[in-house]
Parts: sequence; structure tokens; C-alpha cells
Amino acid sequence: MKKSIFYIIIGVLILLNILLLTNPCLVSKCTTPQQRKATNKRYYAGRNDLFKILPQSNSDILFLGNSITDGAELQELFNNPNVKNRGINADTIIGLQERLEEILGIEPNKIFILIGTNDLKNHTVSKILIDYKNLLEKIRILCPTSQLYVQSILPVKNSTLRNNEDINTINASLKKILAGKANIKFIDVNSPLRGLDGELKSSYTYDGLHLNGAGYMKWKTVIEKFVSG
Repeated sequence: MKKSIFYIIIGVLILLNILLLTNPCLVSKCTTPQQRKATNKRYYAGRNDLFKILPQSNSDILFLGNSITDGAELQELFNNPNVKNRGINADTIIGLQERLEEILGIEPNKIFILIGTNDLKNHTVSKILIDYKNLLEKIRILCPTSQLYVQSILPVKNSTLRNNEDINTINASLKKILAGKANIKFIDVNSPLRGLDGELKSSYTYDGLHLNGAGYMKWKTVIEKFVSG
């Protein structure tokens, strides 16, 4: 009797294992692209609404960007209460430009920008550079005395949505455009995070695009002197 129950349990476990392997939706919530897009919009709106009501100060050190910024625990990384995260997952250059007035109501001490990788999915390099110039011009109008740091777009593990050749072209152009500009500094965070193959090092990412813990720590070593200086 006991042996029969044992075999029944084993059989059920085997059946469940087969079902899970053939239908991963049983163990993970499967959503359509439309559902994911709607979820992203709600998250974007909620985070943007939060930024509107958070206190602002001239001593703030603001980090603006997309999911790479959004995913960082910045105050803990830099051990600085003036450092504030204003990144939003899936943000683009245009999206950031449209929310600037709400997050730059008071001139902060410093502004760090890391944006552009999401734009590569839908726009040409020339369009991205035009949008970037417009973004920087608007920031300068809103915050003429803030020290502005433009971080290079990070490398990726090459995919159909983004490629490192375009990223390198944009970074080189931004560096050239910003050379000699008052109160604007270009920071190369791309080179320290890429391997000999020109792609984002596997040890610094969990999906080929976003940084893992080691990736954030490496990124921190590149920019911490600008944060604290």
C-alpha cells in the first residue's frame, strides 16, 4: 500500500514536471506585448507623479535616465543623502525632456544624465543626436548654473534592437559636441564596462543590457569622483 502511494506521488511529480517544461506560463505570469506596454505606462506615470511632489534643493545631485538609473540604489552606493534618483524604466530622450520642468523646478547642484539606449530601438543615430542636443539645451535653459555630466551610453551584448557600432558613434559625437562647453562634462562610462570584444562584459550584466551588482560597482568607480568632487 505504502509502495503504491509512493509510485503515485512520483508519477504526479513527473507529470507536473512535464507540464512545467512544456508550458512555462504555469510558473511565470505570461503577458502580451500590449499588457507589458500598459504596465510600463502605469509604472512610468506613477514614478513621474512621485517626482513631482518630492522636495527639491539646490544641494541636490540628480541622476536622470532610464531603467539603468532607475535600478540603482544611488544614496547607498555613494553614501550621500543629496544624491537623488530620477530615473524611470523605459525612458527615452524625448520622455526625459518632457518631464524636465517637473524635476528641475529648483536648480540642483549637479545633474548626471544616462539616456539613449532605448531610443536605439526606434530611431536613427542622427535623430538621436538631434534629440540629445535639444535635451541639453532645455536643461541649460532651466538650470544655467548647475554642473551637468553627460554619461556615455553603455555598451550592450549585441542584439537585433541595439548595436555597439551605433552606440560608439553616438558617444563619439556627444564627446565632440560637448568638448569645451562650460559647466558640461562628458564622462566615458562605456569603455570601463566593455570587454575586448567591444560588448558589455558578461560579468557586469544579467541580461546583456542592464547592470548587475558588479556592473554598478564598476560604474560607481568611474563617476564617484565627479559626485563627491
